[in-house]
Amino acid sequence: MEVIQTQFAACGQSLIPMYQYLQPILAKEGVQYLPDFAKKVSEITFKSDPFYMEDIDKEIVSLGLSGKDQVAKKVLELFVELLGYISGNLGLHTLPYSGLYIVGSLAKSLIFAL
Repeated sequence: MEVIQTQFAACGQSLIPMYQYLQPILAKEGVQYLPDFAKKVSEITFKSDPFYMEDIDKEIVSLGLSGKDQVAKKVLELFVELLGYISGNLGLHTLPYSGLYIVGSLAKSLIFAL
């Protein structure tokens, strides 16, 4: 298992390690997931092609938002929770007068979950 550092927890690079970590745990609890997709994700390492990993990230987001893969849905819930935690701490540390802006394609695709 890979350790997810704080700077990666709030970006798309964290979705694959989160899925790899949560899938066996949630499978034991009987949570529904797509076995073929879970196998594809389990074979990925950080030495894999970054463009291929980006496609898998997009697939995790689409499966999680559609509810077809409950592990992906839990990954997105955890991601949004971590993003809120990190953003809140950043706001308390820096006390920005104009607010914090969350940018990026992942934040844009999760706008309804935020």
